[in-house]
Amino acid sequence: MDYSNLIEGEDATLRSALVTGASGLLGREISLSLASAGWRVGLVGRNPEGLDDIASAVRGAGGTAHPVVADLARTGQGKDIVLQTAAKIGPIHLIVHAASPPIQPVSMLEVPVDLEAQFAIGVNAFLEIAAAALPNMLRAQRGTFIAVLSQALLPPSPLGWQAYTIAKAGLAQAVAELNHTYAPAGIRSFSILPDMLLPSPSQSGIAPRSSQTSTVLEQSAILDAAAVAKRITAMVEDDGLLGGSAISMSAAGENVGSVALGIRSAVQAEMEPGVLDTIADTNVKIRLAEVVRRVFRIQAGAPVEQSGIGTLSGWDSLGHIKLIMEVESEFDILFDSRQSTETVTFQAIAEAVDNTLALSKAESG
Repeated sequence: MDYSNLIEGEDATLRSALVTGASGLLGREISLSLASAGWRVGLVGRNPEGLDDIASAVRGAGGTAHPVVADLARTGQGKDIVLQTAAKIGPIHLIVHAASPPIQPVSMLEVPVDLEAQFAIGVNAFLEIAAAALPNMLRAQRGTFIAVLSQALLPPSPLGWQAYTIAKAGLAQAVAELNHTYAPAGIRSFSILPDMLLPSPSQSGIAPRSSQTSTVLEQSAILDAAAVAKRITAMVEDDGLLGGSAISMSAAGENVGSVALGIRSAVQAEMEPGVLDTIADTNVKIRLAEVVRRVFRIQAGAPVEQSGIGTLSGWDSLGHIKLIMEVESEFDILFDSRQSTETVTFQAIAEAVDNTLALSKAESG
């Protein structure tokens, strides 16, 4: 089915996903698991044959898949990948970043040589794709990012894996920043840290990537890739899972914690449901929400009560000035310079409107 003419708001289920590294061991299982849960899946990877094989498996099970051949080591591809995928399966509301370059064991003195490749795929590609997908997520006020990290981040890390773990730590920080900034807009970001993986029965012919990986496999607890994929799908489907959560999976068990991440950002805690109810009259909030949607072209009915500068597409410094002018016109009020510059969240604007209206009423009385 061609979704090229799909308009945001018509796709009520918002169930289009993009999986990077889809032709790899874990990426394949993630793609199949999401498809079985009803997600349309965009498959991103370097191996055309592998992607076609996964796409055929998804379609054979009644799902929808679209393969996109791309080398994520090359910069500047994120926007094209997202646009091409969205044209085929609909606007993207889930990104699972499972892509990772092969581990080349090096000494600490050689780390800079390998670090560029690790960062290009592990961090830069993720951020490029995230930047391309965010505008649509912000319009819908809904979206999810999941980054596949590694138990190797937990000490002691395997010798020679420093470039790999440094890049994974960078990816963890990127996820933390995404959650801190966009959680108030309904966009959750998670991480999962699986232990070493063995192929599932359907992938029994896939061998470890290097002799170093083989050695670590012999010394480590191992997980079935399909089990990790099912856990990722469960994370996506769990609306109660707090953005910022990191799931650590090993053969010894599972933990939910703040591994290299914050469980909840200060901004998110500040804007939890219920707080807004104490700051402004309901009518003010309803009218303000309509102004926000109109100024930033947000779909009708989308929740914007937890938004703020930087959390909606177009709500930057210039967009904020336009918003303040529209708010003043809507409520027939005039903010002072402090209010105009310091009211940078929906909550703060609603409070300022309420206070200004109350002051005007008192002065006229």
